Amino acid sequence: MGLIYTIAAVFVLNLHVSYSMLPGLQMAVSMHALGYLAQIGEEYLNQNLTSTKLDDISGTVDIDVLFITYSVDYIFYDIKIESFSNGITSIISSKEKGLVFMISGINVIIRANVYIDGGIFDAETKAQLSLRGASVVAGALLGSASDGSFILSCTTCQANSGSVDVDFSGGSSWFFEVMDAIADFPEIVNEKFQSAVCDFLTKMINKDANNKVKSFPTQVEVGDEAIIDYAQTKPPYYDSKGMATFHKGEFLSVHHPSIKYNFSANPFPFFRTKRMMSFWLSEYIGNTAAITYQVEHMLNYLLTPENLNNKILINALNTHALRLIMPNFYKEYPNTNYSVFFDSLLAPQIRITEKMCYIRLWTRSNISAITSKGPVPAFSLNMNLNLSTIFNISKTLKLTLDLKALKADLSVFDSQIGDISSTEVTLLKIFFIDLVLKEGIKLIGERGFQLPSVDDLEVVNPKISFNDGFIFIEFDANILFISKKLEESKRGITNFLGAYFK
Repeated sequence: MGLIYTIAAVFVLNLHVSYSMLPGLQMAVSMHALGYLAQIGEEYLNQNLTSTKLDDISGTVDIDVLFITYSVDYIFYDIKIESFSNGITSIISSKEKGLVFMISGINVIIRANVYIDGGIFDAETKAQLSLRGASVVAGALLGSASDGSFILSCTTCQANSGSVDVDFSGGSSWFFEVMDAIADFPEIVNEKFQSAVCDFLTKMINKDANNKVKSFPTQVEVGDEAIIDYAQTKPPYYDSKGMATFHKGEFLSVHHPSIKYNFSANPFPFFRTKRMMSFWLSEYIGNTAAITYQVEHMLNYLLTPENLNNKILINALNTHALRLIMPNFYKEYPNTNYSVFFDSLLAPQIRITEKMCYIRLWTRSNISAITSKGPVPAFSLNMNLNLSTIFNISKTLKLTLDLKALKADLSVFDSQIGDISSTEVTLLKIFFIDLVLKEGIKLIGERGFQLPSVDDLEVVNPKISFNDGFIFIEFDANILFISKKLEESKRGITNFLGAYFK
């Protein structure tokens, strides 16, 4: 069961301190998703509570036999939970208690050794305690530490043994006489059962699961130059429809960590979706990425025939392809390969509207002829690029540019080859955008943006929509190891029933 809370915590991750109270990223987990997690709660209990020991049950009872009263000491020891049956599981989201997992209608098998001593006699045997209609309730609250990381704590735990039946494996009738004399035996078993189950779950949530949650990094590296800061800006939100978390969602420069942003994220609209999970991504994230990429020179790239696999592009990087656009360049370097170095002049500006994402870039394209003596600078163009695009999202929650939907417009505001006619500008647009620029954007765009995720999370049928200032992503999900556990659980039902009615 604690695994459920751990998984929910992993879904939302844990991150670093925020400079702004307004998040750049929000995530919501619906009750549909939490219900999916609850399906393996009982299987988790069965696997992890098996062999869990209950405290010994001992005492003394008086038994009348043929008008003689015997004082008999008894002890149930080495009491171990053997297995759980499937029950009815559910999970709720509560502001006070966090995520509360409930399972009822459980049938539990417990094995024990029993010893009785009546003074003039003693005996020992084995017992099976069958708990019918048992139930377990446990809650875990995912909160926020002072550094913006997650903390997990147990908020409630209750366990009820239900009805208790006892059967002995051989031995004399004295064992049944003793059982009949222990009037409060079901209450004693209930107390021991609750103590064992809740001790296990409380420790698992407060220590094991909490340590696992806290071990996740609060920052995600993007290559060697940038970091995405996913600090919580405020504690998670819980209500009857699910839970939501709020994260900084800000890019940081590795080599220029002192850079501060003079803008902040805009407030998100908060609305529900019927899908299992959803993300709100502010254009704030994109603009902090743009500044970070600019200062780290991650927007600069060099294209040469040697670093391309596309034959069309290789042919384009030859002066023969420019013979009509720049005849003087071709005349001086006929049929010569050349390189293009794209040097970003300013940080791009990103604007998200209700239709798509718009990106504005300012770049200098330095063209050099590749001669036997090495690269020879030929000319440069200072260009203003306006791009519009949408995004793709992978099954691992990596967001990338959709190059097929990419549209671009180019204007040359300065050059080292004199005035350029409108016809030449049109040809340059076709050449640089369709043949050269897209290749560079591909190199940058394929780096993508990794959303908070876990290795075993597989996105199902994601949908991306655009709104004023942010992107909304909603999807269902498969948790691969849970799916595997569910299959194992189904196969184990028959084995359990056989053991229970043995």
